[in-house]
Amino acid sequence: MSLSHLLHRFSLDLCRTSSPLQHRSLHAMADTAVKVAILGAGGFVKDAYVKSLAACSAKIVVTGLWSRSADSVSKLLPEIQAFSPGCRPYHGGLEEVLSSNVDAVIIVLPPQAQGAAIEAALRAGKHVLSEKPAAPTMDEAQQLLAAYRSLPQASLIRGRMACRCRNGLLTACARAPAPLWCVAENYRSIDAFLQLRDAIASGQLGTVARLTMNVDLAMDPGNKYYSSAWRRDSTSMPGAFLTEGGVHFLAGLRMAAKASGFGEAVAVVAASAGISPDLPHPDTVAGTLWFEKGASAGYSMTMAAGRMHISLQAAGTKGCAEVVRGGIGAASQHGRGFRLVKQCAGDVDFTQARQSARWWRCLPVESTSNGVEEELLCFARLASCAIQQSKKAGAGTASGGAAEVALEHGGKAELPELPSEEDEYRVSCVEAVRDLAVIVALLESAAAGGARVTIAQAE
Repeated sequence: MSLSHLLHRFSLDLCRTSSPLQHRSLHAMADTAVKVAILGAGGFVKDAYVKSLAACSAKIVVTGLWSRSADSVSKLLPEIQAFSPGCRPYHGGLEEVLSSNVDAVIIVLPPQAQGAAIEAALRAGKHVLSEKPAAPTMDEAQQLLAAYRSLPQASLIRGRMACRCRNGLLTACARAPAPLWCVAENYRSIDAFLQLRDAIASGQLGTVARLTMNVDLAMDPGNKYYSSAWRRDSTSMPGAFLTEGGVHFLAGLRMAAKASGFGEAVAVVAASAGISPDLPHPDTVAGTLWFEKGASAGYSMTMAAGRMHISLQAAGTKGCAEVVRGGIGAASQHGRGFRLVKQCAGDVDFTQARQSARWWRCLPVESTSNGVEEELLCFARLASCAIQQSKKAGAGTASGGAAEVALEHGGKAELPELPSEEDEYRVSCVEAVRDLAVIVALLESAAAGGARVTIAQAE
């Protein structure tokens, strides 16, 4: 059971036994919706965020939409205002939106432009959720981490779960926490990948002997991101499409490796190729990851495939499992979402298993979302907790955007859902930088003719 569920149950028990004053105080800790501004108004915001933000509108209120282009803002603003009527347009410089009454920003800009926006928002005291990759290069990623560490009370999220219950009330650290920097990776929040992780961690597959991630993507003129200039820019973002998308798949692979007891990835060898004449080279990379406990895993990715097929396979001593999307038999070119297919030894005696149709149980489970909504809720819980900590510490946030919690007065809303360590892990900026470090090392190894390359470690 997660920390949030334990605290929730504990608080409900207190509600049943506490005095009327304590009961009102518990309700007064209601989870005020986090006020956010979106930095970026391009097509990806519409494609990936609008629907999910609408679904999370009880926890996240969009009060601002910013872009350098006034035209982009005016086109997207009505869709945001459909669920956040008070959303205001901003364009030009960042100063106005960062000085507005918001608690946090969601940064959906090209990675080449995100670094400056992340630092500016953190300096302004705003919590940040930025899009993947964490940065276009490892040098910039390490610089962002260093800037984040330099903030007063910055803890890289770890240790932020300093809340505790006292007499049924949520209390906080004596000192206000620094703003959060979180990164949206989304493959750490997709059902199928989480169920694979849990199957491995619970021992259903036995000892994992092999992990393999294979990614075949069709980056052709029919793909809406085919002409994306910043995704193609291998000068400012080495690896181009392989880097921009690769962090997704390495997030899933690393999560499965952690559950398998492999530890962190420490080194790679790889080869690469340029297959398609109209894609940045290389457009294909394949290699092996070595982990600190001695295990290895395979990774391959191509942008030059004729059809999409994504597969993460785990083979263990008691069974195997695969998270898969697309490929042969998929309903369409883009598949119908990720699904988990798990095959474990049945209940029959092993000596009779080969003659039994029950030897393998095949249980396909299809993911119901792309993980974005779940990430947003993780971020909302973390940001809301940090805002409340700041209020109780007497420091307030830079914007004062969250409503003051008045413990002496009753409230009508539900008890807040507190963040868990799982929330921290899924949107961790450190994990995001580690994903980037792996793809960077794979590309460096390939460029060096397959030499073994040590992976830069982010702490």
